Amino acid sequence: MKVMTKYDLILNLLQEDKKYRESDRALMARIWWDECKAQNIETVFDFLHSFSKGDLTNPESIRRPRAKITNEDYPHLASDEVKRGRGLDEDSARIDLGYT
Repeated sequence: MKVMTKYDLILNLLQEDKKYRESDRALMARIWWDECKAQNIETVFDFLHSFSKGDLTNPESIRRPRAKITNEDYPHLASDEVKRGRGLDEDSARIDLGYT
């Protein structure tokens, strides 16, 4: 059985539900929720203790793969807000370069 990498997990969650595309915090919460269930973490104290020990995924280890997925590998999975921002950035660059 193939072990799912963080990249694969994040890709699956982004494909599964739009709310994870719209919010890194929602994506992190979902991943930590699953990890807490697997480790029988039931209280905030236990969560914070496990997080501080490094037993739960580091936020940057969630954010970076999400950024790679939505910016490079699967841009169609970017949030609508990000897509709008990219369009504005492209328009601004065209104006700055004198193409428009």
